[in-house]
Order: sequence, then C-alpha cells, then structure tokens
Amino acid sequence: MDYFFELSKKQLLKDRNDIFKEVGIPSLLKNGFEMSVFNNDSNGEFDPAHQEFNYNFCRLTENTYLEMLYVTINKNENNICFYICAFKLVPKIDSLISMKGTDGMPFYMTINNKNKYMQLRCDDYKGSPLYHMLFSPSYDIKCYFTKSGYEYKRQRLKHLVKSDMTNIDRFVKRWYELHKPIIKDPDGNNISI
Repeated sequence: MDYFFELSKKQLLKDRNDIFKEVGIPSLLKNGFEMSVFNNDSNGEFDPAHQEFNYNFCRLTENTYLEMLYVTINKNENNICFYICAFKLVPKIDSLISMKGTDGMPFYMTINNKNKYMQLRCDDYKGSPLYHMLFSPSYDIKCYFTKSGYEYKRQRLKHLVKSDMTNIDRFVKRWYELHKPIIKDPDGNNISI
C-alpha cells in the first residue's frame, strides 16, 4: 500500500513544460523576446535523445546586442533551467529577420561560450552562496507527499516562472554586470577588436 502521492517522470516533465508554455512564453514575448530565428532550433519540440524540451529565445537591443535565452526542461531533473547570454553584433543589423535561416550554433551554449551563459537563480546571486542555496527560490518542484502538496509546489513554480520571465530585464542587467558580450558578426564568426 502506497502512502505517498507520486507522479511519473513523464507527467512531471509534461507539467513543467505546460507551466513554461502557459506563463513563461507569453511573458517573454511581452518583453520583446521571440522564438529563435535560426534554422536549427527545435523551439519546444521534445528531444528523445536527451529526454527534454528545449527552447531558444532571442531579442535585439540597440540594433547591436543579441540577447539569448536558452530554456531546458529535462525528464530526469525536477527543474526548469534558464540560461542567458548576450552577443555584440558587428556590424549592427536592423532586425532579427536579417538573421533568419542562419546557423545558430555559434550563439548557442557550446563549449566555446558556455562560460558566458548565466543560469538564472544560480549564477547571478550576490552575497553568501550558502544563504543563496538554502533560502532563494528555485525553478523546481521539490519534495511533496500528497496531491495537494504537489499542486501547491506546482503553483509556486508557475508563479516564480511568470514573475521572473515578466521581470527578465533584471536578469539581463545582472548578466551585463558580470560579463562582457562576445563580439561576433551576424553569421556567428568571432571578431577580435
């Protein structure tokens, strides 16, 4: 006899993905982000090889800064991971449409630029790491024992995702405080100045 409420990994994955689609995507779109324009983006399709959903968002600011937001929701983890990075495009471009159909790999979180990507609510904290680990909210559904406990954790995650995606500029600003943009041309080639 089971005394504890338990959901399958498949259902947990679906619930987290539904939360992001319901409150995360609309909030990002209102803040000027759009689904990535690169030709090799899956943008929400399930990746059976890695057992996850991936989303790539981008926006152009001042016609020169390409701000990227990478979202991953993995079946084997209980969280949603958000990573942000910015690139300076030289020469400037008028809109993201001019990059449509190009290869996005040089802008993704690869070995070459992984250290420039900041994970939201993990890499952007100020103060003691111990305090941050113990008391800061995170994008996960932690332990629960009942159906109502699970529903409470799910609603809490939904609220946090909506709040942070609505206020994404706070994280973008923090990224610029911690990092300098990688300079690339619109085709993704590195430029040294």
